[in-house]
Amino acid sequence: MKRVIKMISIILLLLLLLCVISIWCSYHVLSLTTFTLSSEKVNTPMRAVLISDQHDHIFRDDNEELIERILELEPDVVFMDGDMLNADSDDISWLLSEIERLSAKVPVYYALGNHELAYMAAHPDLITQLEEAGAIVLDEQYVDVEIAGNAVRIGGFYDYAFSRTDAKTTADTMDAQDHAFLSDFCDTSRLKIMLSHRPDSFVFSDASAIWQIDYVLCGHNHGGQVRLPFLGGVFGGDQGYFPPYEDGLHSFAAMNMIITRGLSSNPKILPRFNNLPEIVVLDFVS
Repeated sequence: MKRVIKMISIILLLLLLLCVISIWCSYHVLSLTTFTLSSEKVNTPMRAVLISDQHDHIFRDDNEELIERILELEPDVVFMDGDMLNADSDDISWLLSEIERLSAKVPVYYALGNHELAYMAAHPDLITQLEEAGAIVLDEQYVDVEIAGNAVRIGGFYDYAFSRTDAKTTADTMDAQDHAFLSDFCDTSRLKIMLSHRPDSFVFSDASAIWQIDYVLCGHNHGGQVRLPFLGGVFGGDQGYFPPYEDGLHSFAAMNMIITRGLSSNPKILPRFNNLPEIVVLDFVS
């Protein structure tokens, strides 16, 4: 009997050790995911790097590891897709430094997440700080730019792209400002890239069938936060448990969506598990 108890104790200790190692890796071991995206709107190859949900986490020596990994990829553009800080962050100098160092080499576009919006309640100058550091901040705004010889429209949108009271996404049932912005954004022959922190903003109702956007880039759900073998991520925000849209590439009737698992999470909630921090590379080809 004592031998059985001893073996069980050893097994439990090993499982505990594996859990601790998995949690540590989920905050410190950077991973790389690459998608090759073909479009008739792309004339010459173009590379973008997508990151989100850093939540104040520092990757070795003032983020030197993260910045080096991104710049080694030689991107034409970097997208920061929200929740880079926390709602209650005391010091965002690390983020401003990260933006300064990246934007000195490559354009950086920044979209707001729920933590930025909450942070701004006490720090209304956040957008000014981000812009002074070198980011182009897009909050229900878009810009038309040339990237590696390609005509691109880049937008930022946080709100829900569907009606809360009707199954259809129409001017009568949507927020008028949201409808006007999305209608204007979609009215172009350029390659359309929308930074939308939450997948939830487009996956419900008819939004993904009506708004013709080439690529919607998202984060927010941290890949489900806790990732179980064979089952995937557990937590999915508005999508509930075991969300269908937690990471990866998804194709809808009128758009494609790329969701990153993000770089970290708010330390005050359940820690990431079996869920490596992710840098996403988007290689656009003709």
